[in-house]
Amino acid sequence: MRINVVGRHMDITPAIEGHAEKKSAKLTKKYDDFVQQLDFTVSQEAADKQVFRAELLVAVRSHPEMVAKSDGQDVYGLIDEVIAKAERQLQDLKEKLKDDNR
Repeated sequence: MRINVVGRHMDITPAIEGHAEKKSAKLTKKYDDFVQQLDFTVSQEAADKQVFRAELLVAVRSHPEMVAKSDGQDVYGLIDEVIAKAERQLQDLKEKLKDDNR
């Protein structure tokens, strides 16, 4: 599985990249049969303000991409939020597929 971390209007430090990879390990372990790729995009909304946006695109096998977004001031907290949102979406998909197979 590929994990990409990209920054827009800001530099991605090794600490931010490591945090995203560490936190996404839970998704890769639990949903390895669904998830093919994770693309994190962290952007700074305004150069003079400390407002950031995190977006996570989850490429899922045989389904459209899932998107999770969050805005705020703490980059690490935003990464945690988008992973929690993506995990919820993946759990819903897994339950839906399980119900469809019955």
